[in-house]
Amino acid sequence: MTADEPAPEPVHTRGNDPDTGPTLLAYEVNTTPVPLTSSTVGESPHLGTVTVRISLPGSTPVDCDGLLFVFPVGDAEHDLIAKNSTRTISPALPTGTWRMKPSSTGRFNATPRTAPYRFEPGALPVEFDFPDLEINSAPGNATLTVQEKVKGATQDTTNTLAPPPALPKAPAGFTLRNFRPAATSVYAGSEVTLSWDTEPKGHTLTLAWEDQTVDVTSVRSHTVRVYQDTVFELRASKPKTAPPLYRLQTTVTVANPWLHAGDLTATGTVDILQPAPDSHSPIQDVPQLELPQSRMYHDQPVHITYQPETDGLLTGTLRAHTPGARGSLAITVTAPGSPQVSQHYEIRCHGPGNADPRVPGEILDVPVPARNTVLVTWNLTDQQRQPDSDGAMPASLTTSLRWQPWGTRARTQT
Repeated sequence: MTADEPAPEPVHTRGNDPDTGPTLLAYEVNTTPVPLTSSTVGESPHLGTVTVRISLPGSTPVDCDGLLFVFPVGDAEHDLIAKNSTRTISPALPTGTWRMKPSSTGRFNATPRTAPYRFEPGALPVEFDFPDLEINSAPGNATLTVQEKVKGATQDTTNTLAPPPALPKAPAGFTLRNFRPAATSVYAGSEVTLSWDTEPKGHTLTLAWEDQTVDVTSVRSHTVRVYQDTVFELRASKPKTAPPLYRLQTTVTVANPWLHAGDLTATGTVDILQPAPDSHSPIQDVPQLELPQSRMYHDQPVHITYQPETDGLLTGTLRAHTPGARGSLAITVTAPGSPQVSQHYEIRCHGPGNADPRVPGEILDVPVPARNTVLVTWNLTDQQRQPDSDGAMPASLTTSLRWQPWGTRARTQT
């Protein structure tokens, strides 16, 4: 993982032991690196750090008399510290409030300097770092045992975090990092390309979002069309059907997302539109429009005409990228019948602008009733267009046009 990529998902937050009851405190466990790297037999051991952050999840203070952390020692997949390790670990503790003796056995007892330690609502988490742990040579999920000794409403209790937090160990040479979208903020219906760096080393990689998954083991990028804020998760598992061992997350926000609504209440007259059929696709989708020079530089407008079968929303964008670029996007909506009644909408842009073609720029949203005639007109010019250092002619302006149907022509009035 690198400094400029999203923080990893905590491997555990809070547990509930069916025998001892729920923990009263919340636990967040992270590792460095993510995942930990298994050692190679005969070579210097790989070291890792485990960080445990403890906080109060509710609004009632909790008094704590002690905490126990146990890292399993051995050579199995569920063990963490190598069996032959003789390294003594000195944990990093919160300043002045807790004490913990160094240990070479993987077992650490933390006690407050003044007992009990009170976890207050809104207080910063208490953090314990366990550095320089010698990771064994068996890739898999090790487990961490965490116990809290707290004062309950009627008696003192010892609660165990369950299920125990998993500490993923990857084989030497495995990498999964730099998971990121090409753009972190887009408009509804836009395509987003996600990319990552990886050396799978026999793992299956899966990209997951919403209720969809796709196998991406053999590729390093994947393009997805998004309509609302979306969390993407890149998972590594072995074998293919096993639960993920390692994962990274990233998020793409959508500026004008599709909305999901329910339990709506309205007063007065309401038009109810039937669901739009799947066949209603965007009338135009041109994230980057390059016009011939004869049109681009001689102020000859470009037109398209459309008559939608449904009510809907037409969204246009326009952006200038070079100092000499000038552009306008006009949308005229004309109702059927005589005399004809038209509504005109227009946006303009000019350079200097943003050179990144992924940035939408000026936005025009136009509501369009069914069976109205839509005329879209672009005027795009650039009197100062010059080739770049490679001799290529850069795009002066970018534009897009998207159609979102609201329903079919059949309507009922209530």
